Amino acid sequence: MSSYKRLTKHPITGEWKNAWWIDDFFGNHRYGVRFSEGDDLSEKGETFREEDYEWETKDDVDSDTNHLKEKILQEIELAKSKMHGGGNHRMIMEMLIEKIKKY
Repeated sequence: MSSYKRLTKHPITGEWKNAWWIDDFFGNHRYGVRFSEGDDLSEKGETFREEDYEWETKDDVDSDTNHLKEKILQEIELAKSKMHGGGNHRMIMEMLIEKIKKY
């Protein structure tokens, strides 16, 4: 077994955050789940015993994809709100496409 970083739902706050899953932290193959702000495993942070909670985790890719979908939907709604008065639909759609390309 080994230590790794994974997007994890905090057991107290319910927020999705990156957490280190640290092998052998509490004994032989007993994981500690550490929530810290940085990317370094040695940084201090709130650490929980894996066996004390039911954990929800997901891949960063899933999180990034969902975030991207939300941003695109927001941009589409903004574009729709600008189109209500008629105007130049082609120009608005081109602006929308350029914004989406940034993501």
